[in-house]
Amino acid sequence: MKSNTMLVLSLILLMSMAILIVVTADPQDGPDGEPMIKYEPLYGIPPEPLDTDLELRIKQDFFNLYTADVPEMTMDDVEIYAYYGTYNGCIVLDIGSSLLVRIAAVSQQIDDLAIPAMAIVWEDGSFHNIREAYYELDLLTYDDLQKFAFGRYY
Repeated sequence: MKSNTMLVLSLILLMSMAILIVVTADPQDGPDGEPMIKYEPLYGIPPEPLDTDLELRIKQDFFNLYTADVPEMTMDDVEIYAYYGTYNGCIVLDIGSSLLVRIAAVSQQIDDLAIPAMAIVWEDGSFHNIREAYYELDLLTYDDLQKFAFGRYY
């Protein structure tokens, strides 16, 4: 009798969780169930979409960078998750593949700004992390960072 009660309670809990997931699903999800990325920068206005040819070039550069590590990856596996804008000729974006491990983080701190954790900089065929682009290479300015920051650390 006790095992039947536990089974019923487990089923009720499982059904409740399934209902909760369905009810709390984001109505902005795309037709395939994947979330549609929307980005609201702290400052400024959202950037215009990337040019299709430039987007393909960036994806190809990313593919070329990682294809040796993940030989089963194809160009179709490369995806730009978010585009944060073009600054001084450099493209700031979040790019990856479902075949690569991604770190689960929301933001990184640079000076007093909360920068998207997975944001990287593409500069004419090369990829740089945000810290390197800002502190070492001077590809980005503080004003640039403010345009795609999530917020400020106080």
